[in-house]
Amino acid sequence: MIGTGRRRGAGRVPTWAACNRSRIQSPFALRLSTRNEGGVAPELERARLMWWLTYWKFTKTQVVILKTSSLIEAREIVSMSGLDDGMTFQEGHELDAVRAKLVPAEYIAKMLGRRETEALLRKMEQA
Repeated sequence: MIGTGRRRGAGRVPTWAACNRSRIQSPFALRLSTRNEGGVAPELERARLMWWLTYWKFTKTQVVILKTSSLIEAREIVSMSGLDDGMTFQEGHELDAVRAKLVPAEYIAKMLGRRETEALLRKMEQA
């Protein structure tokens, strides 16, 4: 049972400290605890999308491509891993299935330079 605190006029309400002690998990934690043979939650396996993230610093623009379930998650991964190297996030776009297949495996989760980005864009425009 969740511990309760007293608030004037509101009756008994759960306190934050009591919730922390009771091992309540978020719906995300519960969903991610169920794994398939590959070790990935089935919901995430279906929801893997490819994201094109653009970063900018002064006159330098670079791109990171990631496979994640959301744009927010992609930005968090880039930030936590240090790939952004102090650069400012500019924009992010989901790549459709046709363009996602054109991205080489070695370009995923890597900060792409100008030459690599331009070559990939030319390849995508031809498709």
